[in-house]
Amino acid sequence: MDEVKRLGFRAGSIIRVRVKNFLTYDECEVFPGARLNIVIGPNGTGKSALTHAICLACGGNPGTIGRSKDMTTFVRNGTAKGDETFVEVDLVKNGLRNSIRIRRTINSENKGSKWTIDGKAESFDSVKKEIKALSIDVNNLCSFMPQDKVGNFSRFNAKEVLKNTLMAIVPADGEKNLYDEQQSITSIEKDKMELMRIKSVKVRAYDALAVDIGAMASEVERMQRRNAIKKELTQYEVKAKKIQLDEINKQVRFFCGFRCLYCSLCFAVRFPFASCFCLLSVCSLFTFCLLSVCC
Repeated sequence: MDEVKRLGFRAGSIIRVRVKNFLTYDECEVFPGARLNIVIGPNGTGKSALTHAICLACGGNPGTIGRSKDMTTFVRNGTAKGDETFVEVDLVKNGLRNSIRIRRTINSENKGSKWTIDGKAESFDSVKKEIKALSIDVNNLCSFMPQDKVGNFSRFNAKEVLKNTLMAIVPADGEKNLYDEQQSITSIEKDKMELMRIKSVKVRAYDALAVDIGAMASEVERMQRRNAIKKELTQYEVKAKKIQLDEINKQVRFFCGFRCLYCSLCFAVRFPFASCFCLLSVCSLFTFCLLSVCC
């Protein structure tokens, strides 16, 4: 791994490509460099076949390349029955191993594929997981552009170009590409805007309640004053009733005294021998009547 890093390879770099009975090749093995690699040759010599092999070995399908969806079209003409047809790539991988070897064997009988990783049979899902972990995406035209798809890329608008560019960039210390990061930030901004909207609605509701409470405060104050006046009025009514009762009591005592005085006089007239005693009683009753009136 130290040697691989010294040469400038990064995780996901292709360090070997091998094909057998694939398109124009009987068998071929290529060792790309760490940086720019250019394949030069006349038409029909297999330049595009190498890019097709890389795409198919990295989990791409024939539609990605722009060819027929039938995998048997990649089998070299004249390949004997029973001969193996495969594409194979070695990719730099972080960890204990220097590289990972992925082979895709094309089955000309059932038009399918068999996959192996480092010589061990694996499912396509396992291969996709390994490819994704190395940030390889052959379906993104900003990462891999077959010549048959150049026209598709030229029809991209600015938004689509930006999206595919962001999807092709993965930080060395991250698991998400920049598009996923941008989507996360966009989601956070949407949540923020929604929270701000909810806050604005609640603030308006609070302000409306504050206005209602202010209007009710004056009404409450008016009711409190009214209740205080009613309480005072009740107290005055009680005092008035008490005064009236006192007046009635005075009048009752006066008439009672007067009646007693009248009875005493009548008694004095009928019984003269008790006139002295009656005179004393009359004076006492007269005093009692005066006190009753005054009090």
